[in-house]
Amino acid sequence: HLSFPAYDQELLRFLCEQLHACTQQGERQDDSGRWKLRKPTVVYDTEPVWKMGDSLPSPASVGDLVRLTDEGIAEYVELPADTHFVESIAHNPKFAQGVGFAPVQRNVNGNSLETYIYEVRPGTPEAKRVLGPISTSKGTDVTVFGSALTPSGILYLCVFNQNLIVSFDMKKDPMSSASGQFHPTLEIGYIPSPNDVCVDPEDESKLYVAGGKFSRVRCTCIGWTNSARGQLFEVKVNSDQKSFTKTIVAERLKTLAGVGVFNKKVWLAQLFNIITLKQGAAAPPEKVWQGNDGKGQVWLADNIDVFDGRYVLSPAYTTVSEAVVNNALSRTVLSSVALLCTQTVSAHREGENLLDALWDPEVDLAFSNTFIQEGVAPSPVRLLIMRADRPSALHFEVDLVQTRQQHEPREVKDARSGRVLGRRHFFNEQVTHAAHMSTETGEGYIVCVNFEQPRLLLLRDTPFREAVAAKGYAL
Repeated sequence: HLSFPAYDQELLRFLCEQLHACTQQGERQDDSGRWKLRKPTVVYDTEPVWKMGDSLPSPASVGDLVRLTDEGIAEYVELPADTHFVESIAHNPKFAQGVGFAPVQRNVNGNSLETYIYEVRPGTPEAKRVLGPISTSKGTDVTVFGSALTPSGILYLCVFNQNLIVSFDMKKDPMSSASGQFHPTLEIGYIPSPNDVCVDPEDESKLYVAGGKFSRVRCTCIGWTNSARGQLFEVKVNSDQKSFTKTIVAERLKTLAGVGVFNKKVWLAQLFNIITLKQGAAAPPEKVWQGNDGKGQVWLADNIDVFDGRYVLSPAYTTVSEAVVNNALSRTVLSSVALLCTQTVSAHREGENLLDALWDPEVDLAFSNTFIQEGVAPSPVRLLIMRADRPSALHFEVDLVQTRQQHEPREVKDARSGRVLGRRHFFNEQVTHAAHMSTETGEGYIVCVNFEQPRLLLLRDTPFREAVAAKGYAL
């Protein structure tokens, strides 16, 4: 007999899902009556070795790579100096022009991680705290990945480490509890490793979430949250913001990093490629972009956003070799084993109970931290802008020359021990979310969120718009 005191409900729901998968007899509903799990409408199996298609847009496409520098186009918005992690920014010009909301996890007093919402306005040098610290039904340990904002001001957050989507109504003055903590209006539970969320532009009550899967370690009864087995969730939120229904619309995907809706298609970033699914159709996905640069490296695409209201915008936060993609990232079993190992090591480093920790998909930042390496040139910020109506893309590399000239590298220390981990530039290439925002006076910026930095990079959109126009895209 195994006991999971902190996750009894999650374990019960996991077992219910397994029962549903075996019986496939209609819908099932949990005891709260708040969500339904239906049979997936799309099954996508890509277990064979992934191969690049010559005809797909990629950084290797001739004439589709634009190199820029940050001279004269870069500005920065400062976040708190104790920022520990920030992964995304949510914005919607129909709610507030030129305003974004960034979920920021801070290491308060060096020993307590708390998450706040900060308001970001281009042209303002510092972000403004508007909400927080956030607390959910599972506690104050809240790590937010993707985020989205509806036209009516509902802010949705992917609480990655708690397998939750939560919402706040940004129209109202935030109200805290007696403890000073801020609680969400709605919690959408049982979504494993939610990495990104988007709102259907034609129906703001409909969300799409890029997540993973609750899996079982073979030959055991130990469950864990597996981000390497991608699943796409559709969530329909009722107007009262108190209830919802949830459907798995695609499964057996690769690791999902980003999601967006364009031209009645759901766009999904699987790191090394981007695929689309037709809304409401049980059709196989279409691959529309791949990350190979023609030099043996592969761009890894992350969160998906919109450029100029009609084009797909995504950053590539880093590159890996084609061998890594072919032999690991594209092979779900190997990726799953590697992820299980990192979650196990993370639990040991954090002093967590292993059985509890395996339900938490978050891994220690030590596995992803990057630092300056002697003799290695700094990498550029990488962005891609794609047409939504046909496979066509422009790729941008922005060398932060001016930033490095104006700001010296800094030492990064371990928050617990104070040990120097390495040196890091004022800003680097690790951009996980890029958002196109315009001020009320019409000035446009691409806002770049970097999970390693206590600041946001704002790039004036003029050279990007010029490149897009030169490509023949209609602006």
